[in-house]
Amino acid sequence: MTPLEKMIEARKRLILDYPFWGTLALKLKLVEKRLRRGRTNGKRIQFNPNWVATLTLSQTIAFNAHEVGHCMLKHHLRRNGRKNRLWQRCCDLAINPILIEAGFELPGMPLYEERFKGMSVEEIYKIKEKEKKEKRKKLEEQEDKLGEGLDNDERLSKNEEDEEEKDEEEKDEEDHPESENVDNPDQDQSKKGPGDGTDGGDKQDEDEGGEGGQEDVEGSGEGQPTKGEDDQIDPDDPSDCGEVEDYPGEISEQPSKAEKNIEETDWNISTLQATEVAKKCGETPGGMERIIEEIIHPKLDPREVFQQFIAKLAKDDYNWIQPNRRYIQGGIYLPSLKSDELLNIIFALDTSGSISPKELSIMTGWLEMILETYPAEIHVVYSDCRIQGDEIFTRDDLPLKLKPKGYGDTDFVPVFEWVEEQKLEPTCLVYMTDLCCWSFPEKEPCYPVMWIHVKENSGYSHSEPPFGDVVVMEVE
Repeated sequence: MTPLEKMIEARKRLILDYPFWGTLALKLKLVEKRLRRGRTNGKRIQFNPNWVATLTLSQTIAFNAHEVGHCMLKHHLRRNGRKNRLWQRCCDLAINPILIEAGFELPGMPLYEERFKGMSVEEIYKIKEKEKKEKRKKLEEQEDKLGEGLDNDERLSKNEEDEEEKDEEEKDEEDHPESENVDNPDQDQSKKGPGDGTDGGDKQDEDEGGEGGQEDVEGSGEGQPTKGEDDQIDPDDPSDCGEVEDYPGEISEQPSKAEKNIEETDWNISTLQATEVAKKCGETPGGMERIIEEIIHPKLDPREVFQQFIAKLAKDDYNWIQPNRRYIQGGIYLPSLKSDELLNIIFALDTSGSISPKELSIMTGWLEMILETYPAEIHVVYSDCRIQGDEIFTRDDLPLKLKPKGYGDTDFVPVFEWVEEQKLEPTCLVYMTDLCCWSFPEKEPCYPVMWIHVKENSGYSHSEPPFGDVVVMEVE
């Protein structure tokens, strides 16, 4: 059978053997393309027929599922300027464990690391980027120690390597490196035309395509790379399973936030529908519980959750006599909120070293928002395994400048005991911590509590508070 027929047959097998993945695969149009291997952008699967010809049918089925998985996880919508090559690796590290657990035979040398199982692509990227920086720093320290012993030839070689690395970093920031789009990297790029892997070729593909069934396949076979030219490993492809490119949008090459939201919602709905189809066929998609749960109960913006938490506690109404100071400097007059009662808020900061300056800066902005919006008094308490200090802030103290003290072990009990000792009656208590501690008060306090969980990917486990609301703060 031809590569195109093999791709169509792979879809049929997906529908019969893996109804969840097969249902989602029908959303993507098949397009023959001058590529090293294959890729998807949420609308189609582009594939090199010569590469597909080298795959077994089982591997072709897995390739289709791999590209569908990128779309299901919305990898084509979430890169947001991150370095392309590292992003590709992290996307594969996120989707491959799910596919392997489902029983797919991925082609080539699929990327897999047990420690990343169940993590989102953003979490993996953050860890990988940190490890890359640490490795580079260590190499630079070694070079500094050995640098004095380098002769001129060695220094010249090192400079050339630095220039090559700089070129690679610049190449990472391109959406689609040229070597991904052609079968022969040495070919004169200026001689290409439509269908040769240029943007014009993409446009031609879209114009020729159709909807549904056999019409979901594009490509006449003209201008395809000859067999054997694509057998080498693509240095720009992190594995042999195919890649994901950024969503192109329906209106322009740079889709708006609204377009991305529509695309995300569309894939969420399709994923839930595919789940129902699979259940009716007696299949429960393996490894999909967390993903489906996140679709049904999506993560909320922690800032909005925090605002709603405070708003429920404030007995307030709108006041046009005193406009909102937050917007008045920009010439925008909006009403402020007046309250009959003064908010007495305890803000406890875990000073064991788990809160970074960036995270503390974000939290400071949230606290300033409270003081700008409501008549409030914020009592800041610095604590690790004991109380290290406290400060009181009102609207007159804006902008806030917090001065953390401590950096010992963590214990949550001292803060709640301190509140009782001071005979305070707070409106609420907000505790900012990484929750890497299991020492909580035995008795739940009589006032509302919110835990701001600063989530770290350090590998340490965290506790679940026995009381209060928890909102997760993740800072990239």
